[in-house]
Amino acid sequence: MTSSNSKASSSSSSSSSSSEMLSQTRAEILLDRLRSKSASQALRPLTDLSRMTRQTLMDRRFGVDSQEKQILQRSLDLLQERIPVRTAAGMAERLETVGRKIGLKFMGAPVHGCYYLSTEMFYVEINIDAGSGSVNEAKIHHIDSSGGSGGGGGSAAAGASSGGGQQSGSSGSYNCPEMMECLSRGDFATFVAHLEGLVAAYDLGPAATAADKSRAWNALRCVESDLEQVFNSYRPWSSNDAQSVLHSTPLGLLHPRCGGLPLKMRYFLAPPDLLVNGGRTALRPSDVTEALLVEKDLGLTATLAMERSDDGAPCLVPTKSLISGLGHNDVPLLQLEMVAGNGSWLEL
Repeated sequence: MTSSNSKASSSSSSSSSSSEMLSQTRAEILLDRLRSKSASQALRPLTDLSRMTRQTLMDRRFGVDSQEKQILQRSLDLLQERIPVRTAAGMAERLETVGRKIGLKFMGAPVHGCYYLSTEMFYVEINIDAGSGSVNEAKIHHIDSSGGSGGGGGSAAAGASSGGGQQSGSSGSYNCPEMMECLSRGDFATFVAHLEGLVAAYDLGPAATAADKSRAWNALRCVESDLEQVFNSYRPWSSNDAQSVLHSTPLGLLHPRCGGLPLKMRYFLAPPDLLVNGGRTALRPSDVTEALLVEKDLGLTATLAMERSDDGAPCLVPTKSLISGLGHNDVPLLQLEMVAGNGSWLEL
């Protein structure tokens, strides 16, 4: 009985090993075929495939229906995401792909090295060196439509087409080195996160007008400014220990808005977050730095954002800073510095 069992086990093991050898041989044959095709230049590089797909989309001699165009466009976007960016033209194509993915309008002026991703409320200006393909500058322009004449204050796309100049109703522009660094190192995932954060800040529903969105953005910036003032008021005299700042101060550890990434307050660090090396050792207080907390994303955070209020209750939004003095325990709400908001879309 024992000998028969051993024979059965040996036969099963030999059959499994033979099947593995067969699959390995097939894989080697397939790889040899792929190498031979690549050596004979039968396989085109991704850049050629991308160019051919783009030409097919633009060719009007063939009747391509809408469904086929969508398939070709998705294929083109996938190809663009896989192609390394080394030139100004490659960066422009990648920016166009990113804008199409998020729903932003893409415009470019290759002669001046300026490219724009825009909506009706803001546009991002990217300056690219035509020779090296490196990103020289990234700017964010917000369009203030709350107080300009004509109700709209001019669209962001119009501002982009005019070369990024200031126009009526503009709330100013500012450089965003963080977005420039993302593009320079090819970190398009973080760059997309910046753009999605800007889009989300204005996403107040279909009932919100351009003026409503501008008032909401200005109110958000006022609140962010007030929180930064409160944080900076105790930051100089508080302990340099990040863990003490996080647990022993009114706001915790505040991370200001960074481009399209919203303001965050890190307010609690749980004991498990201090364990390293598989839980065998714990970080010392001197090892818990702000850079470590951000890099590892340790602790609990609260994000400041706007959201719609569907109950229709009236609300007030600030038009300027609400802090008249940091020596008081309570922050006064000054009625003259508030404006009525539409309760159907806005809630702070």
